[in-house]
Amino acid sequence: MSEFQTIPILHTQDSIIGTGKIQCIHDGVCIIAGDIGMIRAVRSAGCLLEPQKNDLVAVLMTPEKSYVLHVLERQEDTGSVVLPTSTEIRTVRGQTSLSLNHDCITLNAGESLKLTGNSIEARAISSADLSAESVTLSGKRLRQHFGSVLHLCGTMLSQIGLFFANREKSVVRISGSQETYSGSIRMEAEKRLRIRAENADAVTRETFSIDGKKINLG
Repeated sequence: MSEFQTIPILHTQDSIIGTGKIQCIHDGVCIIAGDIGMIRAVRSAGCLLEPQKNDLVAVLMTPEKSYVLHVLERQEDTGSVVLPTSTEIRTVRGQTSLSLNHDCITLNAGESLKLTGNSIEARAISSADLSAESVTLSGKRLRQHFGSVLHLCGTMLSQIGLFFANREKSVVRISGSQETYSGSIRMEAEKRLRIRAENADAVTRETFSIDGKKINLG
């Protein structure tokens, strides 16, 4: 059986549809081998799967131009789906990438939108906004790198088994009041610990100890 067969299109004597194998691709032009010779064809707008070398394709030949209509067979497990709007879905050895070259991209889901994977990475050059009535982040490890962070919350609730923070400098300003409830609190300062207030109360049920080489009261 030959590698290329021609089938006349009904009512069009000058146009032929056939199949052939791509030998090479140069500047978007596919060189296809068939029984009637070498054919130069370009990918049609309806051929979403980008042709590659050694593909078996369907070709439309007209007196003016020839077009690759579809990719029929492919030996390699790779491919790219390219839309006319600069959108590309590429698969290479089991890995899939989606390229959307647009100023604005919108994903709408009527009920839910899920992203699942061993690793998920999201990057924004300028800014990123996440707004929702409820947001849940869960995982064994959460790692964040920011130049600056601004939190605007009506109410913030944190439930943490172990919290460890290593900061070069920390400044906290609270306009209202701050309350801390804990089983025990321990504060250590390598150089100096200073507490200033207009009024201060220290109340213990059992023992209150002050220890130091020099203690000044008053």
